[in-house]
Amino acid sequence: VDLSLQEAALAPLISEVLEGFCPLAEVQDCRVEASLDETLTASVDPGAFRQILLNLLENAVKYGPPGQIIDVRLRKGPAGTAQLLVEDEGEGIPFDERAEIFSPYSRLERDRDSGVAGSGIGLAVVKELARRQGASVRVEDSVSGGARFVVAFPRGAAVSAEA
Repeated sequence: VDLSLQEAALAPLISEVLEGFCPLAEVQDCRVEASLDETLTASVDPGAFRQILLNLLENAVKYGPPGQIIDVRLRKGPAGTAQLLVEDEGEGIPFDERAEIFSPYSRLERDRDSGVAGSGIGLAVVKELARRQGASVRVEDSVSGGARFVVAFPRGAAVSAEA
């Protein structure tokens, strides 16, 4: 799939995804909270950006506990980046499995025989779509002990909040 990069305000793209996703999360007894820096732009393919966020949200619901709060943030990052963060309250990702979770068809050892359905392709798609937009992706521990995925896009020029 060819990507078409364009300078875009990121908060509206995130809000659009959340508007459609939040009712689905509520069915699973999850709540999504967002904190978005409205001034951040980046050169992205809007469809690919939305797919990255959707994959991360779906994983958060799938692997997190009922009743959790999924935190979505957009903030300025280091070295001129705009960071998209998706944080859940699940079990987190063991440090020694973090590199391999972005490989196609990879699933955590603890999830392979669980009742949680999945092909192991979602995070590979996230990584590839991020790479093709000049972005990086990593996973780290969240404050709650769950997983925090951080996708860092090269930042564009700031736009006014009224735009």
